[in-house]
Amino acid sequence: MTVEDLIRQTAGLTYGLFGDTDVDKAYQKAGVLNGSLEDMGASLGKLRLLYHPGERWVYSVAIDVLGRLVEKASGKSFGDFLQERLFKPLNMKDTGFHVPADKVDRFAGNHTIGLLVIDHPKKSRYLKPPKMESGGGGLVSTTRDYLRFLQMIANGGTFEGKRYLKQETVNLMTTNQLSESIPFIGVGDERPGLGFGLGFSVRIGDSEWDSGSRLGEYD
Repeated sequence: MTVEDLIRQTAGLTYGLFGDTDVDKAYQKAGVLNGSLEDMGASLGKLRLLYHPGERWVYSVAIDVLGRLVEKASGKSFGDFLQERLFKPLNMKDTGFHVPADKVDRFAGNHTIGLLVIDHPKKSRYLKPPKMESGGGGLVSTTRDYLRFLQMIANGGTFEGKRYLKQETVNLMTTNQLSESIPFIGVGDERPGLGFGLGFSVRIGDSEWDSGSRLGEYD
């Protein structure tokens, strides 16, 4: 697999959560998400791939693997790297892998359909640093902070006069990078009209799935 495979979710990996294959079961048995990024990498190295890299699109631990690559390349923890290179320069002052004690009074609960609380702010796992600083979905933030990040992307990699990403990089991130053999993506379903860039899903055609979106939209 290549770094590009990891970013576009075509690396041959899985999450072990959305399927019932022998590989998914092996992920669950190995507890690949239960330790640090280093632990995850060691576990994955002993497991089979779900498919040959580049053959399919499968939502997976690929972004977490990228976080581990960042640690190896930078010599820093993934969280420290993000703070140094992205969050502090963008003034994303309330973004990180846990909520500090002096900010808990501002921490909102997380609800599911029917307004059922699935993460209470006084009991949340985000009240202390996690074992795994997950690149695939472990941050807490605020609307203000996230808007600053999104505006940087919408600006082609710049924000308030500072460049964070090359324009060419943002173009790759926000345009479909899948081959013709992978017509669309899906997470336990099929989503016709949705391709995938480098980290973003991209609307590439009209379909009944999320019919209100427009061609070229990404998220």
